[in-house]
Amino acid sequence: MKKFVLISALALLLAPLLCNSAFAQKKYAEEMRAASVVQAEWYERSLPLLSKKIPAHPKQTTLAQFADPSKADKAEKDELHILVEKRKEYLSLQTEIAINHVRTPGLGYAYAEELKQYTSKLNFLSEELYSGKITFGEYNKKRIELANESSAKMTEAFRIYHAQARNLKS
Repeated sequence: MKKFVLISALALLLAPLLCNSAFAQKKYAEEMRAASVVQAEWYERSLPLLSKKIPAHPKQTTLAQFADPSKADKAEKDELHILVEKRKEYLSLQTEIAINHVRTPGLGYAYAEELKQYTSKLNFLSEELYSGKITFGEYNKKRIELANESSAKMTEAFRIYHAQARNLKS
């Protein structure tokens, strides 16, 4: 259950892109929203210091968090290490789920590749925060940029896939 819950943040952003039918999209989005709530609860319970500086989901970042000039202290670095290790632990699971459960053929592989890219960028960003090169505010700004960029890439992949599918039918 925890494994499923922890992968929901990015999937929630991309839920409408994962399924063909409107009903499937709605059902998938509802499940991802429910899992997202559980994920946020785990995050806040397991990483109490970090969750005050970095929200569970990028789109929930507050103005105060965007403006936070502080750098990670020892305790926050310990929690950041746990978060990065969890990302590594679940990347293979995320990839498997994307390839095996995305209902639009071919799009699962694009989604899996984007998960790898997004996770890699988040881990690099976390390393910068951990080493003191950036503040929490800078981290949060870059994190939302990465989430938006990733979502835009998947939107474009979805658009191209369906354009190609329409051309094949013609």
